[in-house]
Amino acid sequence: MKFNCKELAEIYFGPAELEGRLHHKRSHKSGFKERWFKLRYNFLFYHNTNEFGQADGIQPSGVIILENCNIKPDVVRESCFAFSIVFNDEPQKCHILSGRSESQIEQWMNAIKQASYGYWRSQLIVLQQILCNKTGKDPLLMYPRNKDLLRVGTEVICSGDVWQQ
Repeated sequence: MKFNCKELAEIYFGPAELEGRLHHKRSHKSGFKERWFKLRYNFLFYHNTNEFGQADGIQPSGVIILENCNIKPDVVRESCFAFSIVFNDEPQKCHILSGRSESQIEQWMNAIKQASYGYWRSQLIVLQQILCNKTGKDPLLMYPRNKDLLRVGTEVICSGDVWQQ
């Protein structure tokens, strides 16, 4: 995925869903480094930290795009409160994050899981199915922008094309 600096800056400078200090380690590196993290939409920005534990500088050191990944608790020698971000298409490029408490790690794991487009899409499908079962109508097909769509089972048909759901 490619982004330019202006697009990322616009995303970065908005209010964070969650931000704070965590220790970060990539799977191929040997030690943890303290970083300041900021979660905004499905972007996890991180900064180097200064001697006071705050973000060092205005620009982030890097960004992790939270799509097509799994978040799971992890056990590492250096910390008993840790979790990992593992990408489905590149499992060797794992990020391990650790914090000061179990509640802090749970808060980060929940926020990161809910940040992805895939999570919200799955929630939409579940709610759509519940409403369809209760009303007998697909709620997404009741609005004008969806009027040319026809749902047959799990397939959506539009102008002769078929999309699998």
